[in-house]
Amino acid sequence: MISGDLNGSLFFHQNTGSGFVYLSTVFTGIDIGDWSAPVLIDMDFDYDLDIIAGNENGNLFYFENSGTPDSASWLQIPGYFGSIDVGTNCVPAPGDLDHDGDIDIVTGDLFGEIQYFRNDAGSWIEDPATVMGISGGQNAAPAFGDLDNDGDLDLTLGNYSGTFNYFQNNNPALPLVSTGRILPKEHEIFQNYPNPFNPVTVISWQLAFGGEVEIKIFNLLGQNVRTLVNERQEAGYHSVVWEGQDEAGNPVASGIYLYRIRAGEFFIVRKMVLME
Repeated sequence: MISGDLNGSLFFHQNTGSGFVYLSTVFTGIDIGDWSAPVLIDMDFDYDLDIIAGNENGNLFYFENSGTPDSASWLQIPGYFGSIDVGTNCVPAPGDLDHDGDIDIVTGDLFGEIQYFRNDAGSWIEDPATVMGISGGQNAAPAFGDLDNDGDLDLTLGNYSGTFNYFQNNNPALPLVSTGRILPKEHEIFQNYPNPFNPVTVISWQLAFGGEVEIKIFNLLGQNVRTLVNERQEAGYHSVVWEGQDEAGNPVASGIYLYRIRAGEFFIVRKMVLME
């Protein structure tokens, strides 16, 4: 467990299996400013846990684990979050909210406001529309978890008063990374979203282990319309966008289409509908 305090320090408590032991030398000399709020997440997808931390001034800090899952070595990366500043008492919550395979950030602040910063290839873009209407109480502390067990991330806000606010995610079921590098136990491909669609839809899938992956679109005559994926992929969660075009980039006619995934011996075909 990693915790923060009012002085801006970080503290490491090792799980021995029978309890937690405080190791005072792990974060010696680290001071990110008052009211440090850390969270663990595999930000760089190298199968160990990194640290994102907010402070009283509203800033975010990133400490990359340059060691191993068994022997961490923390390296602060200055400027990782660009100019993000939420004002005061920043508490971060990471999650892949836009289903593109990287980690986005939601933050809370002293006044109960919630901000969403989309990770766009390493650039952080504030997107107020996604969290419009969401707010909490004083010192809002967001956290993600699949509370309704439908495969996507729901949002809980803790408040200074000791109360909670719960916001259910009604997007399509899609297992997402919330805390740590959580790998699926089996291969699966999910129903595209939106469906019906016009002209863009997202197809998402999960891999329990890496290997060659092929995803193709067919019409009802069995003719190949478009190859979306044909490559080797790592275990984890993936998605691809289809813009309703064939291999030549021409728009296809409205109607029912099939999408098929092959990953080793795993093979599934699902239907989707392109509307006028």
